[in-house]
Amino acid sequence: MFKLKNPSPLVSPIGLVVLFYSLSLAQNYFKHVHQGLKIGPFTLHLSFQIVIPALLLVIAFLRN
Repeated sequence: MFKLKNPSPLVSPIGLVVLFYSLSLAQNYFKHVHQGLKIGPFTLHLSFQIVIPALLLVIAFLRN
C-alpha cells in the first residue's frame, strides 16, 4: 500500500492508533457488547449490505 520495502517503521504508530481507538470505543465489556448487538447492526450492516451496494449499482447504471 505504501510501497515500502521494510514496513517495520509503521508497526508501532499504527498499533498505537488502533490501541487508542479501541479503548475509546467502549469503556467496558458490557458497553462493547451492547454496541455490537444493538447499535452495530443498524449502522454498519445496513450501510455495508444495502446502502453501499445500492449506490454502486446506481453508479454502474449511470455510467453506461
